[in-house]
Amino acid sequence: VKVSGYFITLKGRIWQEELKEAHNGIKILGGEVIKQADFSLASLDDQRCNIYIKKIKNTPNKYPRPFGKIKKKPL
Repeated sequence: VKVSGYFITLKGRIWQEELKEAHNGIKILGGEVIKQADFSLASLDDQRCNIYIKKIKNTPNKYPRPFGKIKKKPL
């Protein structure tokens, strides 16, 4: 995502836990959560959430990392 661009992700019912786990990574990679829009799917009786992340600064040059490093040491 370019600086000033947006990343919008659709999450399921445990979105709050996932967002909490991802908070540090979002910050490191130059993003900022600006909005969460939760809703339910009537036909499935299930909760969903769109999370809007704005890119506020460039990603550090050491990213992206090789897959092995990502698995061994997540953000």
